[in-house]
Amino acid sequence: MIGIVHMSRRPFILSRETERSAIDRVIRDPAKRQLLYRMVDAVVRVRESGVVSPAELAPIVEGLEATDEAVWSRAAGWLAKLHAFSPSISATVDALAKSRSATMRFNLCASLHRFPPELAVPHLRQFLTDRSARVRGTALTVAVRADYTQLIPDFEVSLENERDAERQQDIRQAIALLRGESFARKGWIVRKLPDGGIEYSPQ
Repeated sequence: MIGIVHMSRRPFILSRETERSAIDRVIRDPAKRQLLYRMVDAVVRVRESGVVSPAELAPIVEGLEATDEAVWSRAAGWLAKLHAFSPSISATVDALAKSRSATMRFNLCASLHRFPPELAVPHLRQFLTDRSARVRGTALTVAVRADYTQLIPDFEVSLENERDAERQQDIRQAIALLRGESFARKGWIVRKLPDGGIEYSPQ
């Protein structure tokens, strides 16, 4: 975790009341609401002070380990927003990427498209060899979505080391998509769209 960081620009956030109302519309669980409120309060404090400290990062880090996507995706969004204004928060992201929690690593990996390439690509490269197959698969998906063609050599190494036939197929198809190639799968032609989406057309 990092120490206190003075930020050159302050992150944008709506009023506390507006942010809480948005949370209330989609979250019913009281404990999850309270955690999300704490995240909002932390970002509001950063907005007011221009300073981010471990106290402000704590609820965001806690939220990033949630199993509910409505919680962890918001935590990831706030972390990415703080990073955009204070790149030194990269130290926190580095620490989270090494977490013993597979849930934490998965949630962070799934959110790396929110971060700049200079941070995202090295972590995706790391996650391609993660001990969790779910994390490794997510790294493929995020890299394809973000069009990180520089990871193709790393995909090829992963393919050589992978012994599971289904995961080998996933890696081959991810390489094809990054190369702009289409392929057939279960009666569908699959190709990558310019906006990063994946199109499935009947054969």
